[in-house]
Amino acid sequence: MGINRGRILRLLLNLVLVWFFTFRLAAQEVRIGLFDDQSAKTIVFHCVGGSYHAYGDSEFYREINIGELIYVSLMDGKLLLMDGELHWGAFNRLEIKEAASGSNFRLKLVDPAWDPRQYPGSLEINLFHGTIQLINKLPLDEYLAGVVETESGSTAGSEFFKAQAILCRSYAIKNWDKHPGQNFNLCDNTHCQAYHGASEANPIIHDAVLATHGLVLADQSSSIVSAIFHSNSGGETQRASDVWNSGEEYLQAVLDPFSLGQRNAQWEKSISLSHWKEYLRQKCQSDISKLNDDQLLILQDHRKKFFILGNDSIRLADIRNDLMLRSAFFSMERLNDSILIRGKGYGHGVGMSQEGAMEMASQGFSASDILRFYFFNVQIIEIDDIPVSGLPDGFK
Repeated sequence: MGINRGRILRLLLNLVLVWFFTFRLAAQEVRIGLFDDQSAKTIVFHCVGGSYHAYGDSEFYREINIGELIYVSLMDGKLLLMDGELHWGAFNRLEIKEAASGSNFRLKLVDPAWDPRQYPGSLEINLFHGTIQLINKLPLDEYLAGVVETESGSTAGSEFFKAQAILCRSYAIKNWDKHPGQNFNLCDNTHCQAYHGASEANPIIHDAVLATHGLVLADQSSSIVSAIFHSNSGGETQRASDVWNSGEEYLQAVLDPFSLGQRNAQWEKSISLSHWKEYLRQKCQSDISKLNDDQLLILQDHRKKFFILGNDSIRLADIRNDLMLRSAFFSMERLNDSILIRGKGYGHGVGMSQEGAMEMASQGFSASDILRFYFFNVQIIEIDDIPVSGLPDGFK
Protein backbone atom coordinates (compact mmCIF):
# COMPACT_ATOMS: atom_id res chain seq x y z
CA MET A 1 0.00 0.00 0.00
CA GLY A 2 1.63 3.24 -1.15
CA ILE A 3 2.24 6.22 1.09
CA ASN A 4 0.90 9.58 -0.07
CA ARG A 5 3.82 11.73 1.09
CA GLY A 6 2.16 14.98 0.07
CA ARG A 7 -0.91 14.18 2.15
CA ILE A 8 1.23 13.26 5.17
CA LEU A 9 3.26 16.46 4.85
CA ARG A 10 0.08 18.55 4.68
CA LEU A 11 -1.28 16.75 7.75
CA LEU A 12 1.93 17.35 9.67
CA LEU A 13 1.95 21.00 8.63
CA ASN A 14 -1.65 21.41 9.82
CA LEU A 15 -0.79 19.80 13.14
CA VAL A 16 2.20 22.13 13.57
CA LEU A 17 0.04 25.16 12.77
CA VAL A 18 -2.66 24.06 15.23
CA TRP A 19 -0.02 23.46 17.90
CA PHE A 20 1.62 26.81 17.21
CA PHE A 21 -1.61 28.75 17.38
CA THR A 22 -2.81 26.94 20.51
CA PHE A 23 0.51 27.64 22.22
CA ARG A 24 0.49 31.29 21.10
CA LEU A 25 -3.04 31.88 22.35
CA ALA A 26 -2.38 30.07 25.63
CA ALA A 27 0.66 32.28 26.16
CA GLN A 28 -1.10 35.44 24.96
CA GLU A 29 -0.56 38.13 27.55
CA VAL A 30 -3.01 40.96 28.08
CA ARG A 31 -2.29 44.31 29.72
CA ILE A 32 -5.07 45.62 31.98
CA GLY A 33 -5.10 49.17 33.31
CA LEU A 34 -6.05 49.05 37.00
CA PHE A 35 -7.86 51.91 38.76
CA ASP A 36 -7.27 54.03 35.68
CA ASP A 37 -9.85 56.61 36.79
CA GLN A 38 -8.55 57.05 40.36
CA SER A 39 -5.37 59.21 40.03
CA ALA A 40 -3.40 56.99 42.41
CA LYS A 41 -0.71 58.61 44.60
CA THR A 42 0.23 55.77 46.98
CA ILE A 43 -0.16 51.98 46.66
CA VAL A 44 0.80 48.87 48.64
CA PHE A 45 1.95 45.66 46.93
CA HIS A 46 1.64 42.49 49.05
CA CYS A 47 2.94 39.14 47.81
CA VAL A 48 0.41 36.49 48.85
CA GLY A 49 1.53 33.57 46.68
CA GLY A 50 4.79 32.52 45.02
CA SER A 51 7.48 35.18 44.67
CA TYR A 52 8.30 38.27 42.62
CA HIS A 53 11.31 40.18 41.34
CA ALA A 54 11.24 43.96 41.63
CA TYR A 55 12.91 46.06 38.92
CA GLY A 56 13.45 49.82 39.00
CA ASP A 57 14.13 51.46 35.63
CA SER A 58 14.92 47.94 34.27
CA GLU A 59 17.51 47.21 37.01
CA PHE A 60 16.89 44.24 39.33
CA TYR A 61 16.58 45.24 42.99
CA ARG A 62 15.36 42.35 45.08
CA GLU A 63 13.08 39.37 45.44
CA ILE A 64 9.69 39.74 47.15
CA ASN A 65 8.48 36.62 48.95
CA ILE A 66 5.16 35.58 50.50
CA GLY A 67 4.05 37.94 53.23
CA GLU A 68 6.34 40.80 52.19
CA LEU A 69 4.97 44.24 51.36
CA ILE A 70 6.37 47.16 49.42
CA TYR A 71 5.08 50.71 49.17
CA VAL A 72 5.12 52.98 46.13
CA SER A 73 4.37 56.69 46.42
CA LEU A 74 4.44 59.56 43.99
CA MET A 75 6.94 62.17 45.19
CA ASP A 76 8.58 65.02 43.28
CA GLY A 77 7.69 63.47 39.95
CA LYS A 78 9.27 60.11 40.80
CA LEU A 79 8.08 56.71 41.99
CA LEU A 80 9.43 56.32 45.54
CA LEU A 81 9.90 52.64 46.42
CA MET A 82 10.19 51.47 50.05
CA ASP A 83 9.53 48.42 52.19
CA GLY A 84 8.39 50.21 55.36
CA GLU A 85 11.87 50.56 56.76
CA LEU A 86 14.21 51.28 53.85
CA HIS A 87 13.90 53.57 50.87
CA TRP A 88 15.03 51.60 47.84
CA GLY A 89 15.16 54.58 45.54
CA ALA A 90 13.19 56.84 43.21
CA PHE A 91 12.39 55.69 39.69
CA ASN A 92 10.55 56.57 36.51
CA ARG A 93 9.24 53.04 36.04
CA LEU A 94 8.84 49.94 38.19
CA GLU A 95 8.06 46.38 37.25
CA ILE A 96 7.24 43.60 39.69
CA LYS A 97 7.52 40.36 37.73
CA GLU A 98 6.46 36.84 38.64
CA ALA A 99 9.51 34.88 39.75
CA ALA A 100 7.50 31.68 40.15
CA SER A 101 4.60 30.47 38.01
CA GLY A 102 1.20 30.93 39.65
CA SER A 103 2.28 33.81 41.88
CA ASN A 104 -0.33 36.33 42.97
CA PHE A 105 -0.38 39.61 44.82
CA ARG A 106 -2.74 41.86 46.73
CA LEU A 107 -2.91 45.49 45.65
CA LYS A 108 -4.26 48.28 47.83
CA LEU A 109 -4.68 51.93 46.93
CA VAL A 110 -3.93 54.09 49.97
CA ASP A 111 -4.39 57.46 48.27
CA PRO A 112 -7.18 57.45 47.23
CA ALA A 113 -8.35 54.71 49.62
CA TRP A 114 -9.72 51.49 48.09
CA ASP A 115 -10.23 48.01 49.49
CA PRO A 116 -7.45 45.58 48.44
CA ARG A 117 -7.89 43.30 45.44
CA GLN A 118 -5.93 40.16 44.61
CA TYR A 119 -4.38 39.62 41.17
CA PRO A 120 -2.48 36.94 39.25
CA GLY A 121 0.43 37.78 36.98
CA SER A 122 2.77 40.76 37.21
CA LEU A 123 2.43 44.47 37.93
CA GLU A 124 3.89 47.34 35.94
CA ILE A 125 4.00 50.78 37.57
CA ASN A 126 4.52 53.87 35.43
CA LEU A 127 4.40 57.63 35.72
CA PHE A 128 1.53 58.80 33.53
CA HIS A 129 0.20 62.37 33.42
CA GLY A 130 1.29 63.10 36.99
CA THR A 131 -0.21 59.97 38.59
CA ILE A 132 0.75 56.36 39.23
CA GLN A 133 -0.33 54.11 36.36
CA LEU A 134 -0.91 50.46 37.30
CA ILE A 135 -0.93 47.70 34.68
CA ASN A 136 -1.66 44.05 35.45
CA LYS A 137 0.10 41.80 32.92
CA LEU A 138 -1.30 38.27 32.85
CA PRO A 139 -2.37 35.42 30.53
CA LEU A 140 -5.57 36.13 28.64
CA ASP A 141 -7.48 33.17 30.12
CA GLU A 142 -6.56 34.20 33.68
CA TYR A 143 -7.93 37.66 32.95
CA LEU A 144 -11.12 36.18 31.46
CA ALA A 145 -11.76 34.08 34.56
CA GLY A 146 -11.54 37.24 36.67
CA VAL A 147 -13.88 39.10 34.32
CA VAL A 148 -16.46 36.30 34.31
CA GLU A 149 -16.54 36.25 38.12
CA THR A 150 -16.70 40.05 38.41
CA GLU A 151 -19.40 40.44 35.76
CA SER A 152 -21.63 37.53 36.76
CA GLY A 153 -20.84 36.32 40.28
CA SER A 154 -19.82 32.78 41.18
CA THR A 155 -23.00 30.76 41.77
CA ALA A 156 -24.27 29.90 38.27
CA GLY A 157 -23.97 26.63 36.35
CA SER A 158 -21.09 25.52 34.16
CA GLU A 159 -22.85 26.11 30.81
CA PHE A 160 -23.67 29.68 31.77
CA PHE A 161 -20.03 30.33 32.68
CA LYS A 162 -18.97 28.88 29.32
CA ALA A 163 -21.35 31.21 27.49
CA GLN A 164 -20.14 34.18 29.52
CA ALA A 165 -16.49 33.22 28.93
CA ILE A 166 -17.03 33.10 25.15
CA LEU A 167 -18.65 36.54 25.25
CA CYS A 168 -15.90 38.02 27.44
CA ARG A 169 -13.18 36.56 25.21
CA SER A 170 -14.97 37.92 22.13
CA TYR A 171 -15.18 41.37 23.70
CA ALA A 172 -11.55 41.37 24.82
CA ILE A 173 -10.16 40.42 21.41
CA LYS A 174 -12.49 42.69 19.44
CA ASN A 175 -11.55 45.64 21.70
CA TRP A 176 -7.87 44.74 22.15
CA ASP A 177 -6.71 48.21 21.11
CA LYS A 178 -9.36 50.20 22.98
CA HIS A 179 -6.81 52.29 24.94
CA PRO A 180 -4.22 53.46 22.39
CA GLY A 181 -1.42 55.55 23.83
CA GLN A 182 -2.09 54.41 27.41
CA ASN A 183 0.28 51.41 27.54
CA PHE A 184 -2.51 48.86 28.11
CA ASN A 185 -5.15 46.97 26.12
CA LEU A 186 -8.25 47.23 28.32
CA CYS A 187 -9.20 48.95 31.57
CA ASP A 188 -10.73 47.23 34.58
CA ASN A 189 -14.05 49.09 34.77
CA THR A 190 -17.27 49.03 32.76
CA HIS A 191 -15.77 51.21 30.02
CA CYS A 192 -14.31 47.87 28.91
CA GLN A 193 -15.14 44.84 31.09
CA ALA A 194 -15.32 44.90 34.87
CA TYR A 195 -12.29 43.09 36.31
CA HIS A 196 -11.61 43.04 40.05
CA GLY A 197 -8.75 40.58 40.04
CA ALA A 198 -8.28 36.84 40.38
CA SER A 199 -11.20 34.42 40.16
CA GLU A 200 -11.10 32.48 43.41
CA ALA A 201 -14.69 31.85 44.51
CA ASN A 202 -15.60 28.93 42.23
CA PRO A 203 -13.21 26.60 40.34
CA ILE A 204 -15.97 25.94 37.79
CA ILE A 205 -15.25 29.39 36.34
CA HIS A 206 -11.65 28.47 35.52
CA ASP A 207 -12.85 25.15 34.09
CA ALA A 208 -15.36 26.99 31.87
CA VAL A 209 -12.71 29.38 30.55
CA LEU A 210 -10.35 26.49 29.76
CA ALA A 211 -13.16 24.42 28.20
CA THR A 212 -13.89 27.29 25.80
CA HIS A 213 -10.23 28.14 25.18
CA GLY A 214 -9.85 30.01 21.91
CA LEU A 215 -13.59 30.15 21.16
CA VAL A 216 -15.30 33.39 20.15
CA LEU A 217 -18.77 34.34 18.95
CA ALA A 218 -18.89 35.46 15.32
CA ASP A 219 -21.46 36.45 12.73
CA GLN A 220 -21.93 34.60 9.44
CA SER A 221 -19.07 36.51 7.83
CA SER A 222 -16.74 35.23 10.59
CA SER A 223 -16.38 38.66 12.18
CA ILE A 224 -16.28 38.76 15.97
CA VAL A 225 -19.60 40.10 17.29
CA SER A 226 -20.16 42.94 19.70
CA ALA A 227 -20.46 40.73 22.78
CA ILE A 228 -23.20 42.63 24.58
CA PHE A 229 -24.89 41.43 27.76
CA HIS A 230 -26.94 42.82 30.63
CA SER A 231 -28.35 41.65 33.96
CA ASN A 232 -32.01 40.89 33.14
CA SER A 233 -34.17 41.56 30.07
CA GLY A 234 -37.48 41.76 31.94
CA GLY A 235 -38.99 39.21 29.57
CA GLU A 236 -37.79 40.54 26.23
CA THR A 237 -34.53 41.87 24.92
CA GLN A 238 -34.21 44.95 22.73
CA ARG A 239 -32.73 45.65 19.32
CA ALA A 240 -29.42 47.46 19.60
CA SER A 241 -30.66 50.14 17.20
CA ASP A 242 -33.46 50.97 19.67
CA VAL A 243 -30.88 51.83 22.33
CA TRP A 244 -27.96 53.21 20.36
CA ASN A 245 -27.74 55.05 17.05
CA SER A 246 -26.93 51.88 15.14
CA GLY A 247 -26.98 48.18 15.73
CA GLU A 248 -25.84 44.91 14.21
CA GLU A 249 -28.26 42.42 12.66
CA TYR A 250 -27.39 39.76 15.22
CA LEU A 251 -28.61 42.03 18.07
CA GLN A 252 -32.35 41.63 17.60
CA ALA A 253 -35.26 41.66 20.05
CA VAL A 254 -36.01 38.27 21.61
CA LEU A 255 -38.95 37.18 23.78
CA ASP A 256 -37.20 35.89 26.89
CA PRO A 257 -39.32 33.88 29.35
CA PHE A 258 -36.17 32.66 31.12
CA SER A 259 -35.58 36.09 32.67
CA LEU A 260 -39.04 36.27 34.26
CA GLY A 261 -39.21 35.60 37.99
CA GLN A 262 -35.50 36.22 38.50
CA ARG A 263 -34.03 38.58 41.08
CA ASN A 264 -33.80 41.61 38.81
CA ALA A 265 -36.92 40.92 36.73
CA GLN A 266 -39.01 43.68 38.36
CA TRP A 267 -38.45 46.96 40.17
CA GLU A 268 -40.30 50.08 41.32
CA LYS A 269 -39.45 53.71 41.81
CA SER A 270 -41.54 56.77 42.72
CA ILE A 271 -41.04 60.31 41.50
CA SER A 272 -43.16 63.40 42.04
CA LEU A 273 -45.61 64.42 39.35
CA SER A 274 -44.16 67.93 39.37
CA HIS A 275 -40.64 66.59 38.76
CA TRP A 276 -41.86 64.54 35.81
CA LYS A 277 -43.70 67.51 34.30
CA GLU A 278 -40.64 69.71 34.63
CA TYR A 279 -38.53 67.03 32.97
CA LEU A 280 -40.95 66.84 30.04
CA ARG A 281 -41.01 70.64 29.68
CA GLN A 282 -37.23 70.60 29.28
CA LYS A 283 -37.30 67.73 26.78
CA CYS A 284 -40.29 68.76 24.66
CA GLN A 285 -41.06 71.68 22.42
CA SER A 286 -44.80 71.00 22.71
CA ASP A 287 -46.89 72.80 25.32
CA ILE A 288 -47.56 69.96 27.77
CA SER A 289 -49.95 72.16 29.79
CA LYS A 290 -52.57 71.41 27.13
CA LEU A 291 -52.36 67.70 27.92
CA ASN A 292 -54.05 66.01 30.85
CA ASP A 293 -51.92 64.16 33.41
CA ASP A 294 -52.84 60.72 32.09
CA GLN A 295 -51.45 61.63 28.67
CA LEU A 296 -48.07 62.26 30.29
CA LEU A 297 -47.72 58.67 31.50
CA ILE A 298 -45.58 56.07 29.75
CA LEU A 299 -47.19 52.66 29.17
CA GLN A 300 -45.30 49.66 27.75
CA ASP A 301 -46.71 46.16 27.32
CA HIS A 302 -43.69 45.49 25.10
CA ARG A 303 -40.47 47.42 24.74
CA LYS A 304 -40.68 50.65 22.75
CA LYS A 305 -37.98 52.89 21.37
CA PHE A 306 -39.72 56.26 21.89
CA PHE A 307 -42.25 57.90 24.17
CA ILE A 308 -44.52 59.90 21.85
CA LEU A 309 -45.92 63.05 23.40
CA GLY A 310 -47.80 65.36 21.08
CA ASN A 311 -45.39 66.20 18.26
CA ASP A 312 -42.38 65.17 20.32
CA SER A 313 -40.64 61.85 20.73
CA ILE A 314 -38.21 61.07 23.55
CA ARG A 315 -35.93 58.05 23.39
CA LEU A 316 -36.80 55.78 26.32
CA ALA A 317 -33.12 54.91 26.76
CA ASP A 318 -32.50 58.62 27.42
CA ILE A 319 -35.30 58.76 29.99
CA ARG A 320 -33.79 55.74 31.71
CA ASN A 321 -30.38 57.43 31.95
CA ASP A 322 -31.75 60.83 32.97
CA LEU A 323 -33.95 59.43 35.76
CA MET A 324 -31.36 56.79 36.77
CA LEU A 325 -33.78 53.89 36.27
CA ARG A 326 -32.78 50.24 36.19
CA SER A 327 -34.07 49.79 32.65
CA ALA A 328 -36.00 51.51 29.87
CA PHE A 329 -38.76 48.87 30.06
CA PHE A 330 -41.32 50.41 32.42
CA SER A 331 -44.82 51.81 32.77
CA MET A 332 -46.18 54.63 34.92
CA GLU A 333 -49.16 54.96 37.25
CA ARG A 334 -50.29 58.18 38.87
CA LEU A 335 -50.81 58.06 42.65
CA ASN A 336 -52.08 61.48 43.79
CA ASP A 337 -49.12 63.85 43.36
CA SER A 338 -46.65 61.07 42.67
CA ILE A 339 -45.89 58.71 39.82
CA LEU A 340 -45.16 55.06 40.52
CA ILE A 341 -42.78 53.62 37.94
CA ARG A 342 -43.06 49.84 37.60
CA GLY A 343 -40.14 48.47 35.66
CA LYS A 344 -38.95 45.20 34.19
CA GLY A 345 -35.36 44.02 33.90
CA TYR A 346 -32.01 45.57 34.70
CA GLY A 347 -29.63 47.07 32.14
CA HIS A 348 -29.85 48.18 28.54
CA GLY A 349 -31.66 45.01 27.45
CA VAL A 350 -29.42 44.26 24.44
CA GLY A 351 -27.78 40.88 23.82
CA MET A 352 -27.60 38.17 26.48
CA SER A 353 -29.62 38.45 29.67
CA GLN A 354 -27.34 37.03 32.34
CA GLU A 355 -30.12 35.94 34.67
CA GLY A 356 -32.04 34.45 31.75
CA ALA A 357 -28.91 32.61 30.63
CA MET A 358 -28.36 31.30 34.16
CA GLU A 359 -31.91 29.94 34.16
CA MET A 360 -31.37 28.32 30.77
CA ALA A 361 -28.23 26.61 32.08
CA SER A 362 -30.12 25.35 35.13
CA GLN A 363 -32.72 23.83 32.78
CA GLY A 364 -30.06 21.91 30.88
CA PHE A 365 -29.38 24.17 27.92
CA SER A 366 -25.80 24.28 26.63
CA ALA A 367 -23.60 27.34 26.21
CA SER A 368 -24.20 27.10 22.46
CA ASP A 369 -27.98 27.00 23.02
CA ILE A 370 -27.78 30.07 25.24
CA LEU A 371 -25.74 32.18 22.83
CA ARG A 372 -27.83 31.22 19.81
CA PHE A 373 -31.00 32.10 21.73
CA TYR A 374 -29.88 35.64 22.53
CA PHE A 375 -27.87 36.38 19.35
CA PHE A 376 -29.36 35.98 15.87
CA ASN A 377 -27.59 33.96 13.18
CA VAL A 378 -24.21 33.59 14.93
CA GLN A 379 -21.58 30.86 15.19
CA ILE A 380 -19.08 29.79 17.83
CA ILE A 381 -15.69 29.38 16.16
CA GLU A 382 -11.99 29.19 16.93
CA ILE A 383 -10.15 32.48 16.92
CA ASP A 384 -7.81 31.12 14.22
CA ASP A 385 -10.85 30.89 11.91
CA ILE A 386 -11.25 34.68 12.10
CA PRO A 387 -9.64 36.35 9.05
CA VAL A 388 -6.48 38.22 10.00
CA SER A 389 -8.06 41.36 8.60
CA GLY A 390 -10.80 41.01 11.22
CA LEU A 391 -8.42 41.04 14.18
CA PRO A 392 -7.12 44.17 15.95
CA ASP A 393 -3.55 45.08 15.02
CA GLY A 394 -2.30 44.55 18.56
CA PHE A 395 -3.64 40.99 18.68
CA LYS A 396 -2.33 39.75 15.32
